[in-house]
Amino acid sequence: MKQKIILTALPNGISKKTGSNTVNASVAVSLQVEDVNTTLQNVPDMLNWAEKVKQGKFTVYLNGNPVQAKVVSKEVDVALWKNLFAPTVKVRSFVQEDMSDRPILSYPVKHIVNFVKDTVAQMGKDFATDLPDSNFYTDNERFKAISDYTIAQYPKRGREKISMGQIVSKIPTERRINELLRKNKAIPFNASATPTFDFAQLKNFHGLYSKTEVKNFVPLPKPDFEFHDILSIIASYPQLLRKLGLVFDLEFAFPQLMINVADPTIRIAFSEVNFTTATTVTCPPTVFTKTNNGFYIKPGANSLIDRGHLKLNTDAFTVFQVDTDGAGLKLCGMIDNLQLRKAKHIFYAVDNYIPAEQLIPVFNNEAPPKEGLPVNRTTGIAVAKNGMADSVRQKFVKMNSLKPALIAVGMAPTGLAGNNATFILPNEKLYADDLNLGYRMDVQPEGGKWFSLHKRNNKYSFINSGNNYIDIPDMPADEGYIQIGAAEEDTSSGKQLKVSEAIARWEGWSLSVPPVGSALNEPTLEKDEIHDKSNPAAVQKEAAKYRAPLTNDFKLSVTPSVEKGSLPMLRFGKKYSIKIRTVDVAGNSVDHDLTPENAAQAIVPNIRYMRYEPADTPFLLLGNKMKDGESSEMMVVRSNENISVEQYESTVGGNKYIPDAIRHVKPPRCTVERATTHGMLDKGFGQANAAQAAAYYQKIVSSKDPLFKEEDNSPNLTVFNPDEKLMNVEYLADPMAAGVTFFVSINDPNPKLPNPEVLTKRISFYNADDKEVTSDAEANKSFDTDTWFAPKTFRVRLKEGNPAINWDASSRTLLVTLQKGVIFKMNYASYWRPDDLIKKSGILDMMGLNNLTGTVGQRIARGQHWMFSPWREITFVHAVQQPISVDASGKKYPAIVNIVPD
Repeated sequence: MKQKIILTALPNGISKKTGSNTVNASVAVSLQVEDVNTTLQNVPDMLNWAEKVKQGKFTVYLNGNPVQAKVVSKEVDVALWKNLFAPTVKVRSFVQEDMSDRPILSYPVKHIVNFVKDTVAQMGKDFATDLPDSNFYTDNERFKAISDYTIAQYPKRGREKISMGQIVSKIPTERRINELLRKNKAIPFNASATPTFDFAQLKNFHGLYSKTEVKNFVPLPKPDFEFHDILSIIASYPQLLRKLGLVFDLEFAFPQLMINVADPTIRIAFSEVNFTTATTVTCPPTVFTKTNNGFYIKPGANSLIDRGHLKLNTDAFTVFQVDTDGAGLKLCGMIDNLQLRKAKHIFYAVDNYIPAEQLIPVFNNEAPPKEGLPVNRTTGIAVAKNGMADSVRQKFVKMNSLKPALIAVGMAPTGLAGNNATFILPNEKLYADDLNLGYRMDVQPEGGKWFSLHKRNNKYSFINSGNNYIDIPDMPADEGYIQIGAAEEDTSSGKQLKVSEAIARWEGWSLSVPPVGSALNEPTLEKDEIHDKSNPAAVQKEAAKYRAPLTNDFKLSVTPSVEKGSLPMLRFGKKYSIKIRTVDVAGNSVDHDLTPENAAQAIVPNIRYMRYEPADTPFLLLGNKMKDGESSEMMVVRSNENISVEQYESTVGGNKYIPDAIRHVKPPRCTVERATTHGMLDKGFGQANAAQAAAYYQKIVSSKDPLFKEEDNSPNLTVFNPDEKLMNVEYLADPMAAGVTFFVSINDPNPKLPNPEVLTKRISFYNADDKEVTSDAEANKSFDTDTWFAPKTFRVRLKEGNPAINWDASSRTLLVTLQKGVIFKMNYASYWRPDDLIKKSGILDMMGLNNLTGTVGQRIARGQHWMFSPWREITFVHAVQQPISVDASGKKYPAIVNIVPD
């Protein structure tokens, strides 16, 4: 059995009490046991570690010269160590796995974001009036570049039947990726975008080139923690590290003679710690830098760390707000499908001797379908490290080189003593990147203070010998941190890693504490999907998820909780600044409210949080039983020549249907989280507003989105009361859907009007006076939360009459009248308040627009642009049983002739 202890010196700022001449440092203690497979009972030095190290004395060396220092961290809790590290805890040999030979998959977030942005900007301006058809995508080199399929030139049909393989072929882009990964283990970031290769990396990262069928569900076994695993878990809780003697904080006077020394080092060692087994104690030097405001670990050459912060405001990082995975994959999937559909049409056209591709629509008897872009999704304020995979690979290589270097004999130890202890003071210097364990993200709302997103007030407990959970006292609020994670995957060629480029993503909640509410249950263990916390028994079940099982050798339980008042509010349209602090292996970082000494590089300012989703289409509900040929978006009235609609339904129709066609219009819905980010519930925030928060909560759970039983769902269409002026909206409405706009469809079969806008109607869900919206100023009318909770529905009614469309404010009805035999098509969509578009729309920002002037801007403002207000088509039909002889304008048509055979 071998024992090795590494003591890592960590500069940790200037003392707040005594001024700039007194500095703080920590020493992190790494315990490693090798060549062993036993329990702690047989490793007495580790079993009694806290008791041993409590007797030790620490010495600080600056450039090899001892400096008097005192320990300022709290006393080691020997009893707690014994309670957490029982003699039965397993101990297996410590092995630092070599990960440098593993291929590391990632994809360039920056290039995906820019491609999506440029696509939206160009198409948003070029196709403001209507969607492009599918040929626009399949004939466009920009989109063909990101497809896995290529279409050959239109072939000529010979005697031999043509095959699909002659028309479409798959591009083997994944081969190049795999070759590079085998050679370099990671694909370095290229500052120049290459869409074909960039999107191929995205698809490869998500396994689209190596799909494996999962035939059987294999439940994960419960973790079997051994000694080193437990130490790794405890590293997430800096306070516990100090209580257990795994980190010590020291304070000492900084010698004035050291100020001008180049690359000065600090080394910390302990003495008078006695061991029963031969133990190697290695104390490597850490390079530091001292300023008037701080005492930092010095970064190495070309490092992205500077005085405790990442150089976030540089080309090495990308700040983004859109779901890059979803945006990229949906766009690729769409283009691939269009390419394959085009290939299929070519195949059947050639097979039927159609001579040219341009004649395919004639052969199919339909025009190419119109296609919009996939909808983007907002996912908080995120930060990506460009070229993360290669950075991780380099770190793995450095870890391998440090392993032998840290036990290589260097400076001769003097004044260090301990039974069975061999002290090594290696020459290998450690820098900030070598000692970086994680990150802490800070946010500053415009005009406000800095907030840490990691403040927490956890409750810690352990299981005692009587199987009782005992709280660990004296654990004040602290900060967690985030780490770069990697997923390991088994492939036919060996194991590989997947690493996201995103370092952090803030969606409005803590980055170190899970969101409030019930976690999803394990489906193989629990019948209910979640525990309803209104039930006391369910509360206990939920709490049990965070407790260590009584059968575990590892006895620690942690109940996470956010420190009250520590989080800022993430709101659409508001501006934020962000920075990221580095966290060393002792859990240290600079204070969150400290202005970085390199502020221009460390802080990314003026990030306006934007919404990238459109306002969804409103809901149409039936107000009449559907007649023949009618649907929710096909409103039909029936009559005959010289017979009114009322007469027709009462005689021919047998009074089965009401004369008019009616639809109720409801606003699109949204989630509580989306409504919160729009600021609709802000009056319930803060302790002083607890009563208002409770009222909001009660309203939501009782009348907005109540839970429905699955068996209550019915396939039958519900017809609602046609005379009901206002309907209940039993869900939360999207705050950005201010109302509905109706405008003439490009597919309308009637003669085109010189100015189709004369028929456009905008109806608000919230206007107090119920008047039609006729200007942007009226569309901009704001409303409070109580008004938002009760949006006003309206009706669309189709009647017989002279062609017209009018709004009746008193009955909240949009009245459409048609003469006999006429079909009229309109689009309907939700419109935004123009001010909200300018302040909150991420799509408008992608298009580079900051106002709504011009043709494109006016269409956006009126709710007529498909990227902001995706529309659906509604058709109004006045059907007649037989052709009419005279239309409403007096024009005569040939009479129907009965042909009698000879």
